Amino acid sequence: MNEGMFLPSKLSKGDLVEVLVLSSPDAYYNKVGFERGIEYLKKIGLDVRYRDEILGEHGYLVASAKEQAEWIMDAFKNPKNKGIFLANGGSNLNRVIQYIDFSIIREHPMFIINAIHIFYIGSCFKKFN
Repeated sequence: MNEGMFLPSKLSKGDLVEVLVLSSPDAYYNKVGFERGIEYLKKIGLDVRYRDEILGEHGYLVASAKEQAEWIMDAFKNPKNKGIFLANGGSNLNRVIQYIDFSIIREHPMFIINAIHIFYIGSCFKKFN
């Protein structure tokens, strides 16, 4: 059943994780909630990184699909990064996915943590695995 699956290592205290926003500019509209989430991740011992661009606004989205894909790919290319936390749903993933290089993701698997819409990107990983 798990044939061909590639699983990342579990997260541990001190691990570097990146927080991304891949849909509406939620961090822009709710900075207090965003900062509360960042503080929680730090409190449980993770080394948290995020780029200033995720705090911006590009119309009804945080950035163009191509820019968001670049953020995802940069996170996967960073050998020190152990996980990605999505700070919002990610309903823009259907536009972003065309710019994703799944061969790089396969070389450096990591957890992507989110409660909503992540099933879409997960099914794409399975398809291109």
